[in-house]
Amino acid sequence: MGSLSMLGSQPVSRRRLLVGGLTLSTLLVAACTQQAGPSPTSAPAPAPAAPTQAPAPTQAAAAPTATPANAPAGSTATAQPTVQIATQATNSAPVVPLFKISTGSLPFFKTAVETFQKQHPDIPVQPVYVNGDEYDTKADLMVAAGNPPSLFYPAWSRCYRYYASRDLILNLEPLVTRDHYALDDFIENTLAGCKWKGSLLALPKSHSAWVLFYNKTAFDKAKVAYPPTDWRDPNWTWEKFLETAKALTVKNGSKVTQYGAGSDFGTGWTSGWSHGGWWFNHDWVDTGWITKFTAPDDPATIEAVQFWADLQNKYHYAPTAAETQGVQAGAPNLFMTGLIGMYLEYTGFLSQYAKITDFDWGIAVWPHAPKDQYPTHHGAWIDQWSIFKAAKNVEGSWEFLKFVASPDGERITDIQRGSPSSRKSMGQAWIDQWKSQLPKVETKQLQVVTDAMALDNLTPDNWSVNFSPVDEKALEPALDKVFLGQQTAADAIKRMKPQVDQAIADSLKSMGYTG
Repeated sequence: MGSLSMLGSQPVSRRRLLVGGLTLSTLLVAACTQQAGPSPTSAPAPAPAAPTQAPAPTQAAAAPTATPANAPAGSTATAQPTVQIATQATNSAPVVPLFKISTGSLPFFKTAVETFQKQHPDIPVQPVYVNGDEYDTKADLMVAAGNPPSLFYPAWSRCYRYYASRDLILNLEPLVTRDHYALDDFIENTLAGCKWKGSLLALPKSHSAWVLFYNKTAFDKAKVAYPPTDWRDPNWTWEKFLETAKALTVKNGSKVTQYGAGSDFGTGWTSGWSHGGWWFNHDWVDTGWITKFTAPDDPATIEAVQFWADLQNKYHYAPTAAETQGVQAGAPNLFMTGLIGMYLEYTGFLSQYAKITDFDWGIAVWPHAPKDQYPTHHGAWIDQWSIFKAAKNVEGSWEFLKFVASPDGERITDIQRGSPSSRKSMGQAWIDQWKSQLPKVETKQLQVVTDAMALDNLTPDNWSVNFSPVDEKALEPALDKVFLGQQTAADAIKRMKPQVDQAIADSLKSMGYTG
């Protein structure tokens, strides 16, 4: 889940990392054939920036052993080549999950590890904890060193397909078949996204919905009606949102003392989705590959980017990047300062919001474009967990993956943290959990979160092979100029096309795309 925002936190520029005179992507190629060493046991020091891309490696190490029988009824996978899986339940090597801890998730991950170890004392677990902007870099360094993390998820700007294109991710189908592991409880579009080139390469994990948090105290003071809880409310358009943001903005002379709105999705690529637009070819969701830059011919994308730029630069209803630093002043995010009327954010911050005592707040739906009846291109940070083929203890990693993707595991690592589960059966469990922790938040507001899951779309950062280098090389630098007030959205998107086209072409070539 990796979007950054000048309305929330400064975007991080990730540049090509050099290690001993060689690019890290060169080491990734070598890692595919070298003998692995011991796994890391503790969180690293802050790492340099992640590489923008890595060339396709030579054939990865063979996956460990057994011959699958026919898939169970819950599995819907296509037929797979025979893959062997080790018959021993575990070995002495530790399971090494790579966790992101920058949204208050550390205590939940620690509890999950402790709970698993009590259930499986014979499987050692040595988690690695890193901040979000270090996650991709750490994964690459571990792969290059021959000690890949056992479990990986899209905590920053890459997903399993990025590594699967290099043949580094384990096919889970034989394990699912052997263990008769049921898949039918997972949300359908999320499970479908975990399959690539006919193989199940990941399991769905969490479903962090994008919703609108609002400061009820600010609304009451301004005598403004609360935003709705119905995703299909016909009147809750982006124009109405802008009108509401204006009413909530407070000034002392020329200085804004309370902003009407803010968002972690109001800059970067996410800014282009809010009005129903698309940046790229629509079929990347199925194929995994971004092959065409379509935004210059998509008025909805251009309109959305300009809307978010105007919100801060023209109307001053949201803080600019420079103003954000002063307003946030050490708070986990802008909403928790109490100086933002409405804040579009994902539910992973809910455990932090539960600590707010200075003002009352609520949950509402996102607005939609006037031509639509609901947000037609609404996203969510939907995580999936994969196992690297070269993990030292594949059987132990599979047991840990089954645990964290189970109802009990998702209750610990996701539901208690604020993110709904990717399991259909766990929606009410999420509502019950947060109703007890947030007695002032009405049940219908909590249902906003679970209702959103029917509208959510897979995002390119969490689900495509080659979004990361395209975004870092071309899309993000050009969009920065829009949000700094240097170019209009229309001009910037038109001008960036040669760079984006080239970045797409380069990524397809380097990642082995064959069409």
